Amino acid sequence: MDRVKRQNHWLHKLTSVEPVALSMLKPMDLTQIEPEVLECRTGQLADVFDYWRVVLSSEPQQPSFAGAGRSSALVVRDKTSGGILGLVALSDPPNTSKPTMRLFEWDKNDDMRLKHQHQVIMMRRCLPVYEFGGMVGGKLLALIATSQEVMRLYELRFSFQYVYFIIRTLHGKGSQYNRLNQRGIELVEVDDEGKGFYAMELRRKGLAHMRTGSPVGGTQMYKLGDQVAYWKERWLAARLQSTGLSSSITFDPERYRLSDILASKRMTNMTLTAPDNENAD
Repeated sequence: MDRVKRQNHWLHKLTSVEPVALSMLKPMDLTQIEPEVLECRTGQLADVFDYWRVVLSSEPQQPSFAGAGRSSALVVRDKTSGGILGLVALSDPPNTSKPTMRLFEWDKNDDMRLKHQHQVIMMRRCLPVYEFGGMVGGKLLALIATSQEVMRLYELRFSFQYVYFIIRTLHGKGSQYNRLNQRGIELVEVDDEGKGFYAMELRRKGLAHMRTGSPVGGTQMYKLGDQVAYWKERWLAARLQSTGLSSSITFDPERYRLSDILASKRMTNMTLTAPDNENAD
């Protein structure tokens, strides 16, 4: 009960940044967006990240999103309008993640696992704002997360060279990551529950390196600007053509008021759950 009370206090605390969070909902033209990434470590920006994490995710929430070991919380914002596009959260994967073990042909006590598990990075959250579109918006966030600039930011922070990027879906196969193989993000397997496991070599010969320790080659990551341009041409243009919708979007703040969400639930459903370290939104 004390843990539930602490979580409820934390959720109510987040409502203090609600005006700041909602002020990030700016009208924008998707054909003109220029995404940038803000790292949220402490202070108000970290609270804003948590605010949006609670509002946008269908998963039960708790004060820390982090999985095992190192983690980083990122807000993706459009520099042109100043508006929020979504959230990305990165972390170490669980040490004995079954899909990861199968991909790299490791067993629990394998020397290769102990030597190279720190070179794997996992996307644990991929949350576009609603009007931005779950599938198309999620694709953009995944492309941004695997860009040279974001990976370099992560490598400089933790002083490691990352070789593999993985995603474990929370709901279903993960359509927001589907058909990104042209940019290196490939579906590796779908489990008995229909959840997908996606992976990307960040550097050439990365799979052989993880399995045998052989040297890696050069980067296979694209620059952030190239990822955004690819997304606009491959995914945004097709969406606009197929739906007939305008590229200009506005956001309804009433959909994102955490204070209203908490009031409607009266906190009765806000309970702590153990983190699911293998899943990502």
